[in-house]
Amino acid sequence: MIIVTVTGLGIVLVTAAGVLTDRLPSGPADGLSALGNSLIAVGFMDELPLVAVVNSALAAYFAYHWWNGRDGQGGPRRRLRAGFRHFVGRRRTAPSHG
Repeated sequence: MIIVTVTGLGIVLVTAAGVLTDRLPSGPADGLSALGNSLIAVGFMDELPLVAVVNSALAAYFAYHWWNGRDGQGGPRRRLRAGFRHFVGRRRTAPSHG
């Protein structure tokens, strides 16, 4: 499981560097942080359960902010809802002749 843990740590560190240098917006950074922290939690599940619990909580926090959007833009949830409205059926009246 060391490969999973190192991969998760790499994702989190690269994401932190991208945010600190203003090269990565908050939405993708939250998604990448959620992914990295979940990989770290999976890697530490057997050896250090407390670290796994903390990283699971961090992954849930970042996933929530990725899904809902941090800066009022709505995130993927709002974009999916807006795109789904196009496919919702509309009620139409039947033809009167017949």
